[in-house]
Amino acid sequence: EILMSDQEYGAVNACWDYIAERYGLTVRRVEMPLEIRNKEQIIDTFKSGLSDKTQAMVFAHVYWSTGLAVPVKELIELGREAGVWVIVDGAHATSMVPLKLDEWNPHFYMSSLHKWTLAPKGTGFLFVSDDAQPHVEPLILGGNARRNQDGDASRFDMMGTRDQTPFIGLGTALDFQAEIEWEQIRAYCQGLAGYLKERIRRFKGCRILTPTDPEMSGFITTFTIEGADIQKIRQELWDDEHIETSAFTIKDIPVFRISTHFYNSREDINRMIREIERRL
Repeated sequence: EILMSDQEYGAVNACWDYIAERYGLTVRRVEMPLEIRNKEQIIDTFKSGLSDKTQAMVFAHVYWSTGLAVPVKELIELGREAGVWVIVDGAHATSMVPLKLDEWNPHFYMSSLHKWTLAPKGTGFLFVSDDAQPHVEPLILGGNARRNQDGDASRFDMMGTRDQTPFIGLGTALDFQAEIEWEQIRAYCQGLAGYLKERIRRFKGCRILTPTDPEMSGFITTFTIEGADIQKIRQELWDDEHIETSAFTIKDIPVFRISTHFYNSREDINRMIREIERRL
């Protein structure tokens, strides 16, 4: 069995459904509550799904839907102690929450760097633990795709003939944020997210699905407003005001997902709030 929650990203679901069908495996999805109050809820959710059939445990570091940041260290330990492969979807985590991959040591951790790192599209990274590397084969073979026993990952370096400029841009993006300083960015963006939560609580019928604990959330705020046509409001915000938001449905609940980065301000939030209020 492949263990994951019922809130994984669509592409992650599609990937593991394909693998399960191809190799005769079963995907077991455990239900994770939409509103999380403490990290024990998350740990217990995955612990309840583990069995002697579990071969791999898949979860997001920061969930695309609600912005929930999970106790990744504890979940990795849970999976390793159970003797299963631990695969972490870190697409939204890099440059939002602290990363300590050498300390946590998941078997696999992958991330997209065009999101919160603001690097060019097409950039990302894959972390593979030392004990997992011997089980991984390169997809593209080149002169350096030799088999070795020294833990040298150079056999994965051959990516074919490709444009290198996105990776040069990645270095510039990393330098830019490092110059501002990561902790300053995190403090500022979490401050914006906290301010946003304070403002939207004034909406009648508002239900915030993102945890308020800064250890369990980052720069994403997801909420619903009872009785509101959220998709219609989202479209009007863009068409009329050029305010970009995201709106979708989680477990049959229509929600807004608002992302606040360091190029945003409290005035941006105030303006968005005013325009949403006008349409309620």
